[in-house]
Amino acid sequence: MAMHLSQKILFFAMGVLTLASATTPAPISVSEELTFGKNVVHNNLGGVGPDGGEPTLVMANVTTTADGKLVDMIITASRNYVGNPRRNGVKGGVFGVINMISGISSDFHFALVDAETGDPVVMEKFYLTFFDLDAGRRKSRESVTLSNFASYWVPKYTELEIEERKDGTSFTASKKGVGSDNPKSPQTLNKLQMSRSVTVAYEDRSDFDVTYTVGGNGNARNLLFAGWSNLVEHSEPVVPKNATPRTTGAPCTSGCEPIKIKITVSCGGEPCNNATNATVTTAEKSSLLGRSRRHVNVTPHLSAPRNS
Repeated sequence: MAMHLSQKILFFAMGVLTLASATTPAPISVSEELTFGKNVVHNNLGGVGPDGGEPTLVMANVTTTADGKLVDMIITASRNYVGNPRRNGVKGGVFGVINMISGISSDFHFALVDAETGDPVVMEKFYLTFFDLDAGRRKSRESVTLSNFASYWVPKYTELEIEERKDGTSFTASKKGVGSDNPKSPQTLNKLQMSRSVTVAYEDRSDFDVTYTVGGNGNARNLLFAGWSNLVEHSEPVVPKNATPRTTGAPCTSGCEPIKIKITVSCGGEPCNNATNATVTTAEKSSLLGRSRRHVNVTPHLSAPRNS
C-alpha cells in the first residue's frame, strides 16, 4: 500500500493525504519467526485429553509483539478429530506436532493471541512449514490443504503433488517414507527432507486454517510443523492463483478521526514536468509509511500536477 501511494504521489507537486485510523484487535508483531519449542500449557485438542477443560492445544510464547508482549498459539480441531493426545504438542524441542489416525480428514484452526489478554494478534508476515509429508503403511499418505496465504516454497524436485483450488491449495505426499528420514531441525533440511516439506508465508493475519488428511487404514501419523525453514533459501516463492491479496486492514467505518499529512514532492528544485524524477521528502515519506503500516485507510486528496 505504501509503495502504491508513493508512486501516485510522484505525479503531484504538493498534496494532502487524509488518513482514517482503523481499529485493530492487537498490535502488529514485527517478528517473522514462530517457534514451537516452548511449553505446551494446555493439551486437550478435540476434547480427547489428556487435560480437561477447553478442547484446545495451547502452545506458549511462539513469538512476541512489537511492544514485547508474549504471543500464544491456540489450536482447535473439528469434531471428527481422533488421535493420540499424548503425542500432541512439541517434538524434538523444535517442532509442533499433531497426531491423527489414518482414514480421516480433520480441520484445524490456528490462532495467535496475546498471552495475557487472549486478544488476537495480527502479524505483518510469518512463515509456517509442514514437514515429512509422506506415505506409510496401507496407503496412509498425508496431505495438507491451506488457504489465505501469500506464497509458498517447495524445491523443483518436490515429491509433493500440488493442487490449487478455489478453497485452498493442497500438498499431498507421493512417496513412502520411514522414521529414519524424519527432519531434526527446520533450518537444516537435507534434499530428501525438503522434497517432502512446504513452507508458506502469511501476511497481515492473526489466524489460519489447515486441513490435514491421512488416507488408507494404516498407523496414526504425526503432522509436523514449525516456522521458517531453509526451504526459503533453496527454492523460489510461488504465488498461487488463489492467494489472498495483502491489505492494510479492515475499513474504518465509524469513529474515525482524519489525520492530515502534507506531502512535499521535489524535482531537484525544478518544476515537476517529468513525474519519473519526482521524489517525496524523506521525513514525510517515513511518517506516511509508519502510519500506513498501522492498518489505516488512505484516501488521497491531492492538488493537480504542476506543469510549470
